[in-house]
Amino acid sequence: MSEQYKLTYFNAKAAAEPIRYLFALAEVKYEDIRIEKPDWPALKPKTRWEQLPFIEINGQEFAQSVSIARYLARKYGFIGDSPLESLAADEIIDTFMDIRPLSRAVFLDQNLIKRAELTKKFFDNSLTPFLVKLNELKVVNGGKWLVGQKITYADIYAAHMLPSYEFLLPTALDEYPALKAVQQSVFSIPQIKAYIEKRPVTAS
Repeated sequence: MSEQYKLTYFNAKAAAEPIRYLFALAEVKYEDIRIEKPDWPALKPKTRWEQLPFIEINGQEFAQSVSIARYLARKYGFIGDSPLESLAADEIIDTFMDIRPLSRAVFLDQNLIKRAELTKKFFDNSLTPFLVKLNELKVVNGGKWLVGQKITYADIYAAHMLPSYEFLLPTALDEYPALKAVQQSVFSIPQIKAYIEKRPVTAS
């Protein structure tokens, strides 16, 4: 029996979008349940870990967005062709996750002067060193992807996360053409392109 999937998250991209991209890439059907923020307090105590997103697989509930994405990547062949490639993909994603709280702090600050200061600090101390190293990894790897010669979920996460840095600073990726190429390669995949064209329009 094939798995029955239900993915629950806010009506937003954010943490759930890489999961949706993986479903699209694998051409696997799932129920995309999008809730509004006022509905979350009532649903929260009924969930396993009181977190979004969560996924139901044949009725069994699991949370943690990266864990869900890793499961789908492993099941549908987007986690690398060897244990070392899988480790490399995990390493990239975990590093994205390490700096995500820092970028989130910038996004949430409504004081324009302070936000500008936080943006500079974030780029100087965290993001720029990461992008330099990630760009180098892509160049050394060769080909179209960050790891190996096939798309992995590391490429999916990169394509999802990189535009948020350009939102903070439009020139953020100008010095990293290899990373922009990965992003363009992911978004030109027919299945993902079709999903993007039909997905709900949301602010984030």
